[in-house]
Amino acid sequence: MARSPQQVQQTPLEQLTEMNERVGKTRKRSAKPRDPTKKVERFYRAQLKSLVRSISKAVEEEVIPVVKEEKSAYRADAAPEYTADGYADRIIAVIRALSQRFVQGEFAEQYERLARRTVSMAEAESTDAFVKSVNQAVGVDMRPILDQEGMQEYIQAASWQNAELIKSVPEEYLKRIETAVVGGVRGGDAPTKIARNIREATGVTQRRAELLARDQTSKLTSEITERRQKQAGIKYFQWITSKDERVGDDHRRAARRDVGYGPGIYRWDKPPREGVPGNSTRPNCRCTAKPIFEFELPDKGKK
Repeated sequence: MARSPQQVQQTPLEQLTEMNERVGKTRKRSAKPRDPTKKVERFYRAQLKSLVRSISKAVEEEVIPVVKEEKSAYRADAAPEYTADGYADRIIAVIRALSQRFVQGEFAEQYERLARRTVSMAEAESTDAFVKSVNQAVGVDMRPILDQEGMQEYIQAASWQNAELIKSVPEEYLKRIETAVVGGVRGGDAPTKIARNIREATGVTQRRAELLARDQTSKLTSEITERRQKQAGIKYFQWITSKDERVGDDHRRAARRDVGYGPGIYRWDKPPREGVPGNSTRPNCRCTAKPIFEFELPDKGKK
């Protein structure tokens, strides 16, 4: 039987809702906000910190001993053949060998596997949160009609990008160490101070790894949430903040602003100037996009 123009234009969510209405299985509730980031962020953060520990161990075993062994080369009364330049060159050679190992060598494939596992986990957690949210609200199971083929392209692209970001962690870490050595030599620092500066770079890198895990997890889950809601035909979302002291004033305003659909509610095709929750103009955004259904809108919003 030919489908009517109205049927052709129906979104997947509308089609499934109509099927449920025919058998008397309907409900109309507001969706509960669900945060799918915690499990993914814990995993990603733990893996990145483990990587930093591996590099730090190698630095302690291979770089620091060279710094300490070459003390005589740095004394004012040292033999002429022991120059400051030679001292720095010997340490930098060891650092660059580590860089070759951790950036270009055996670890490169591990970064790709870690990135793909993280993105796949984010996709699974975000999709599961979305499906449960819709089912709880309107009694419709979206999982059977979600397009996994289109999502595979996203997973591939996001995995490549995250592999590059993971690789940047050892890259920047070892660059900081090299800078500490060169700066120490030029500044006339004692080897003990150079060693201390090298160790301080570990703390900086650990903090960067934590920020990277938080930022990328938020971005991944936000992008996947947006894709899933659009696939289902959900046109509106509500900006929900994490409601703590770390929320910026601009995001508080975004969650309160009413553009005609209710406080904090926007169309996906007309997002607020702050961007989209989790992937906004502010780094490390922890806000979420709650799906909003047509029946929740005021009359002026149903256009």
